[in-house]
Amino acid sequence: MPETPDQREANKRAAQQVIDVWAGDDLDALDDVVAEDVVADMAYPDQVRGRDAYKEALDAYRSAFPDLTSEVNGVVTEDDAVVVHYTARGTHEGELMGIEPTGVSVEVSGVVLYRFEDGTIVEVTNIGDLFGLMQQLGVVESPAEELPTATGLNEQAIKQFQETLHGQLILPVDSEYDDARTVYNAMIDKYPRLIVQCADVADVIAAVNFGREHDLETAIRGGGHNGPGLALVDDGLVIDLSEMTGVRVDPDAQTVRVEPGCTWGDVDHATHAFGLATPSGIISTTGVSGLTLGGGHGYLTRKYGLTIDNLVSADVVLADGRLVRASEDENPDLFWALRGGGGNFGVVTSFEYQLHPVDTVVAGPMFWPIDQLEPTIRWYREWLPQAPEDVYAFYLTAEVPGEPFPEEIHGEKVCGLMWCYLGPEEQAEAAMQPARDVAEPLFEHIDPMPYPALQSMFDDLYPPGDQWYWKGDFVYELTDDAIAEHQRFAEVPTPKSTMHLYPIDGAVHQVDTDETAWGTRDATWSMVIVGVDPDPAKSEEITEWAQDYWEAVHPHSAAGSYVNFMMEEGEDRIRATYGDNYERLQKVKAKYDPDNFFHVNQNIEPAE
Repeated sequence: MPETPDQREANKRAAQQVIDVWAGDDLDALDDVVAEDVVADMAYPDQVRGRDAYKEALDAYRSAFPDLTSEVNGVVTEDDAVVVHYTARGTHEGELMGIEPTGVSVEVSGVVLYRFEDGTIVEVTNIGDLFGLMQQLGVVESPAEELPTATGLNEQAIKQFQETLHGQLILPVDSEYDDARTVYNAMIDKYPRLIVQCADVADVIAAVNFGREHDLETAIRGGGHNGPGLALVDDGLVIDLSEMTGVRVDPDAQTVRVEPGCTWGDVDHATHAFGLATPSGIISTTGVSGLTLGGGHGYLTRKYGLTIDNLVSADVVLADGRLVRASEDENPDLFWALRGGGGNFGVVTSFEYQLHPVDTVVAGPMFWPIDQLEPTIRWYREWLPQAPEDVYAFYLTAEVPGEPFPEEIHGEKVCGLMWCYLGPEEQAEAAMQPARDVAEPLFEHIDPMPYPALQSMFDDLYPPGDQWYWKGDFVYELTDDAIAEHQRFAEVPTPKSTMHLYPIDGAVHQVDTDETAWGTRDATWSMVIVGVDPDPAKSEEITEWAQDYWEAVHPHSAAGSYVNFMMEEGEDRIRATYGDNYERLQKVKAKYDPDNFFHVNQNIEPAE
């Protein structure tokens, strides 16, 4: 995101100029907004640097197709980028790539991405159907013939790769492409060169080897919930694990083995049949892989710890293509790093978790009017650390949405608690009564329910396709100054925007800081501030609200955050998150991924 309002406005003007130029089909009019040091990845040649080289590349196409015209099929804009989906038409009347004029009229579709800094175009990525162009010119007849492409690949290599897969390989020209590049956060709009929807571990190994051998920027996609969109990458390879959804429960050992494309809803469905569960977030559509590798916390955390505290083993495809097992007994350094270190060390193809007896819980929301924030949050900060571990309640600020809540409170600004009680059902009322005593609730709906029903309670409120921006922090204590800032930002800007304080005490504190990569074992809460709305026109408003709110409370919080609540925030923030564990993580990274192949993530660079 641009850092200042002036930069944002300059980028908006440049973006509008790009859109206007494409509408008028006169790319020469972009000359004054192309940066001197622009980097352009073209369908041909591979990459050029500098404004003059970029113009020469464009001129080569114009010379080859003097009557070249372009039709805009769609435009997507972000604060610092524009993506144009186009169809180009022209007659081949000049030399191109060593091909003499053929006089053939051609039609080619593609996408071009422009990125801006300070109102100038600093990056251009053009993903065109070069093979289709060559076919129309009669140069090739089958994909086996070699062609230059944006990544230095050739069609033969792509075809051979495709033939090794059990899953599907999706290219920009395929009808499935738009669906395959769509993730949970609709703010993310990236255009990969190749998407591999892996069917099994062999596909994952093949994809890792292919990405490494062809020097492709490579992203790993599990459930696709990652806020900053690190499940995708522009003009690179996406290893999509979403088709790998096997779950196997061992009720005797009280463990479950889970493939990486599963959501927590898949896992809950399988384990609940045996009255078992493991800590796993608060939205059932969340992917298993990302939540686990980032640490994982949820309704069961005070009683049973983080998700990583319940990880027994993992199968991992490394950057060199080897498949290894990580556990306390096998590759223990890798196992240590996987537990909170994110996707830095390989592609996990199987997770094994410890399960716990969890069947019916007493759970649901309790809301107070927003003017009760100060007394209720002051009570909460004193009460929670002393509460039994069977009691879980995260604090929130929100706006009451529509159904299923009563009509008379729709649109009310509220603060409140989301409860989950794991103890004897008859003792639940006594455990929750102190919250009612501090202030009279505006609304509550707390009942016994199956654990999966609690896990999926927010699913309908937060379906895929909303605009999301979030910021997080670990919180040791809720100081008076912090509470004053929470009160200042308590009225959320849109019905889906919210602030949550998730408890990470109890069982989390029983694990030493150096036992896993998760380095903050003494914080009380993991805070997240989320701006959410289905309307793209609200994206700037919700982003600014979340950023401003975070900047106000951050001085009263820890330096680091739960990595799954971070956008792309830079190395200093990642170092602060891992604290004393960061250098150890770098050493593990140097051992298992010395070339930093897995870097499209909250990246930990290998030690030198």
